[in-house]
Amino acid sequence: MGERWRRDDVLGKTKRVHDWIDSRACPWLLEVLASLSTLPKNGVLPPDRAKSQSLAFDVKTVSVTGPASVDGETRITLSDRLGPVSDWWWRSSEILKPCWQADPPKVGGVPLRPQL
Repeated sequence: MGERWRRDDVLGKTKRVHDWIDSRACPWLLEVLASLSTLPKNGVLPPDRAKSQSLAFDVKTVSVTGPASVDGETRITLSDRLGPVSDWWWRSSEILKPCWQADPPKVGGVPLRPQL
């Protein structure tokens, strides 16, 4: 289960929206999380991504932050604009789009409280 804050920009107006996702109702969530392990952790592009390409400055930077080890204390952040992190994010966001909901999941009949 998880939650997120997102910003919707509609006709020049920004609206903050709080969404929830429940792995019990969305089997793709566990697959998406497992696919995080395929991202390069050393910041070096694989040869097929390292070829010369023009840079787009109007592209958003995508960052993923999480535990770097099982101790849970050490954190790692992976970021890029047009690389594997961005590719993973946009592909994953499409897969998970039908799973996000406005209402919090319930555990034992009780809705979860926001933690963000």
